[in-house]
Amino acid sequence: GSIRGPSRMPRVQVLERAHVATMGLMDDEMELDDIQLDMLTNKVFKSEDGVYYPRWWRQDQVALLKHSWSARDGDVFCSAKFPILGVQRLLVALVEGHANPWAPGLIDKPHFADGAASHRGAECFMSEAAAWEGRRFFKTHAAPWNLPCRYPLEESATAGGPPPKVVVLVADPRHAIYVTWLFLKDAHGSPYDLADFLTWAKFGHRLMFGDVYDHALAWAQEVVKRPGTVGMFDAGRLGSLDPKEVLDELEKIAEFLEIPKERCMDLVAAAFRKDRDLEALSKERPNRQQWLEGGQLMEQHAESLHSFEESLNAMSSQAQEFWRRSLKSWVLSEHPLLCGLAAASLRGIASTPPLNLSVPMKGDAAHALGRCRPCVFALRGICRDAEEMCKYCHADGHMKAKRPSQKTRRVRRMQQENTRTSRTPSPSPSHHHSGLPITYNPAFFLGESAGTLMPPFQTQHVMGSFPMRP
Repeated sequence: GSIRGPSRMPRVQVLERAHVATMGLMDDEMELDDIQLDMLTNKVFKSEDGVYYPRWWRQDQVALLKHSWSARDGDVFCSAKFPILGVQRLLVALVEGHANPWAPGLIDKPHFADGAASHRGAECFMSEAAAWEGRRFFKTHAAPWNLPCRYPLEESATAGGPPPKVVVLVADPRHAIYVTWLFLKDAHGSPYDLADFLTWAKFGHRLMFGDVYDHALAWAQEVVKRPGTVGMFDAGRLGSLDPKEVLDELEKIAEFLEIPKERCMDLVAAAFRKDRDLEALSKERPNRQQWLEGGQLMEQHAESLHSFEESLNAMSSQAQEFWRRSLKSWVLSEHPLLCGLAAASLRGIASTPPLNLSVPMKGDAAHALGRCRPCVFALRGICRDAEEMCKYCHADGHMKAKRPSQKTRRVRRMQQENTRTSRTPSPSPSHHHSGLPITYNPAFFLGESAGTLMPPFQTQHVMGSFPMRP
């Protein structure tokens, strides 16, 4: 069919032209440089067929695993194109039935299936995994055609339990790229700052195990074909500072995996309580500093977005243009989650929370350092959330704020009303402030808007939802 927009050309032709335009910009503006050559020679990566892998990766063993290993009932494969260290702990606890996602030894088993096959050999890994009892959790960075087991998975369970399923985690590309850089920096001592890494990684087109955009699009197609065994979820919401938002996304995952949702609240509450024995969690080096500073277990989404935008704003206009074009495939897709993530990325800093709300607002460490933000409703005894589910601090020691007098409140209301009535409306409000549905402008991604100020998204003054087909 056709896509709504000025060009009205067939969808395949739109995607092909957008791909050519972006790749041309990549070739012109993102040439190999000393940064990339240094990265290739520091013994972290190796390249096979244009895809970068860790140097310990053994493609023959991964291929053997893919063709020889069958998933059993209840197995969960989690595919993400970026590191999920804290999120992995939360999901392992959910799937395998643990109460404490901070527990030392929780992820000592070889959950990284294709990585374990590379390190130990496929036969050794399959033998070890066969001895696990109960439901099993495995993670991978693979696209559907490289899932480290026979695929497609069987949708019907033989023993009456849930069938094997795939949980696909996607995120705002800014978050995915940032946590990948942070992992390499902390785990391998990479000396490059984020802007250098963005240049080397071509804004996500060249990450470990392949292109972050192609990975999500391939799995989005599988979600449509096999909704019973493949589900896609937002890793950014699992990294929120608001426990209720984390709980909502985790409950969606639990429902898809046929796990009682009642378990989710206890796990989320535990994830926001810093473990006292952090030194025992030595395997998760890239996350330990966040944990020591009082953050929750999962990778913090808001921090990623602010750090990315700060680095992007310091880069050249050509690099910023390349970044916007990199989002083309998600913008032109029909998957609502990918469209929404791309739209947020294109809004830039406007899509991020304020800086003072982008750091942990509760927790023992934040409270002790005076960096927490007290819950004003808890101080008055009227907070509707339990301490575990409120994103603000309920700990003792906060002074109750004195309520302004009735006269002061009346004056403030009058001042606010005068401010609202005296403001001159903006002649062209942006779509993310108007509250109206939005649609994209294909010409922006096809290079047809050169010399104009045509934005990538336009406000849609008709009723409708975000998916791009009318």
